[in-house]
Amino acid sequence: MSQSDSSKNVLQMSINGDEPPPAYVVEGCAVGGAGEIPIIDVGVFMPSSSPEPEVLDSELGKLRSALAKEGCFQVLISFPFL
Repeated sequence: MSQSDSSKNVLQMSINGDEPPPAYVVEGCAVGGAGEIPIIDVGVFMPSSSPEPEVLDSELGKLRSALAKEGCFQVLISFPFL
């Protein structure tokens, strides 16, 4: 079955209000809330920024946590950093 055939089947199932095949249904799976995506201001890591130690520690902690646990994060970056 080609991808276009597959897409037509999914579209037709949606139009008809059909249930997906059992192979595509996962039951009893607990999924947590999406939560918030960590936002890291990498501008504080620039030598010229001279951030307060608490600010630097906070951003490093958020970066460390995002890399170890989250799998994704948003970066705030200023043009001079580029």
